[in-house]
Amino acid sequence: MKISSRTENGVTILELLGNIKTLGDMEEFSSAIQAELDRKNLKLLLNFQEVGFVNSSGLGRLVLASKKVSEVGGIMKVSGLAQDLDELFTFTRLKEKIAVFKNEAEGIRSFQ
Repeated sequence: MKISSRTENGVTILELLGNIKTLGDMEEFSSAIQAELDRKNLKLLLNFQEVGFVNSSGLGRLVLASKKVSEVGGIMKVSGLAQDLDELFTFTRLKEKIAVFKNEAEGIRSFQ
């Protein structure tokens, strides 16, 4: 997994590339979230457009990350889910915890 970060309109966008399924993937994801929080970036949009698979442990890391962001007064949202990941987020009721947007532009606008 690779993660890049950029800022647009005051929103930090984390672009994820690859899968979230190994311990290394999950640690890299958690470290990227923590790094943004350390920089006081509290509006986070995770772009999943290039993510093909997330296992159950990866979903758990997403929930923990969302909780951690909320605890420091931040907001974490997700955009660009492929159809199967969107269905997984619906089935696991993750959409009740984390706002999901069709694309990055909609996700960025939701912070305004």
